[in-house]
Amino acid sequence: VFIKHGCELKSFHESNPLKLYGKRIKENDFEQAKLIAKEFNLNTMDVLKSKFIYLREQDNVVVNEEMINELNEIEDEEFILDFCLNVECESIESFNLIYDFGIEKFPIMQSLVYKFGTFKLLNLSVKEWKRFKRIGMYEEAIKYLKQGDIYKSFVLIKRHFEEIENVLQVLENIPTNRNPKDYSILVSILIKEEMSEWVEKRCRFIEHYLQNASLALEFLNIVWKFNSNENINRLKVELELIVYLKEKHSIIKRLGDDLSDQGVINVMMERITCIELIPKEIENHIKPFCIKRGIDYEELIVDYCLKVEDLDFISSLINCLKSDDKKMELILNLLKDLNSENLINSTILLNEFTNSDSDSTLNNLIKMIMFSM
Repeated sequence: VFIKHGCELKSFHESNPLKLYGKRIKENDFEQAKLIAKEFNLNTMDVLKSKFIYLREQDNVVVNEEMINELNEIEDEEFILDFCLNVECESIESFNLIYDFGIEKFPIMQSLVYKFGTFKLLNLSVKEWKRFKRIGMYEEAIKYLKQGDIYKSFVLIKRHFEEIENVLQVLENIPTNRNPKDYSILVSILIKEEMSEWVEKRCRFIEHYLQNASLALEFLNIVWKFNSNENINRLKVELELIVYLKEKHSIIKRLGDDLSDQGVINVMMERITCIELIPKEIENHIKPFCIKRGIDYEELIVDYCLKVEDLDFISSLINCLKSDDKKMELILNLLKDLNSENLINSTILLNEFTNSDSDSTLNNLIKMIMFSM
């Protein structure tokens, strides 16, 4: 190439070699400028720097081994680092070449190379690298969540957990209408014990917003692997109870409702439409519930009877009690309120059981109570 331009170089040599040298650089004819520099002992570093400044400003730069060797000839490390950080490559292969060179020459590029690893995991377009390398991971993670791309957001959070200042604030941006099954496993990878408040809040949100305690419980079981938080443990017990009541007893309860044993028994009692159904309700629902809870179902029945006024209902419930002690406990408690109506009702009950097949000891005690009245 140099020989082909012999005439021009001859005239150039006879006048000013720097002029043609500068002209070739200005025209981005760097190969010719490099030949001129060598011929007339000019500074080849200026040619190389000019070439890489030009390349840095271009899109879709193809990086090859020859370019890497030329870059390595430049003695200005700050210049080289700037090029490695800012060149826009046309392919992943070009990226790999420039960053392999950069990480070997500058340990400071380690963090950027790690970010580039994230970039590749996200499978983004090469053209997006210029923007991606400058943005914060916090903002980017939120952006992906708002777009509904949960996977990309969690890749960012997982790989840059320490640099994202408020992970919980990022997680708050999970779309409200998204099924927890879409993100529960991903969340479980991130959750630490100090995130208990967010986990509890999210479970309550799922139960309330989606009206699905089963889904909230499933989310909690997947996400939370610790057992030292009282609030979480209590929430889990409540969700388990709500799910059990719905599946086994067709009782719909929500977080915040009365979930006490007596409260549940009251619901079971109140849904009985006629006294003939009392034995069935007790056998199919009240007893199994109390056995699961490890409580005395007759004790709860006694407590319930003290709050109702339907004598026939109370009488039917008493007939379902197997313990004479509980029967007497109920009748005696009814007698404590000595207003005329309750006194009459209790007397009727006493008469009824005196004429029943109850244990003779119970009958004798009832007769003694009646006599004392």
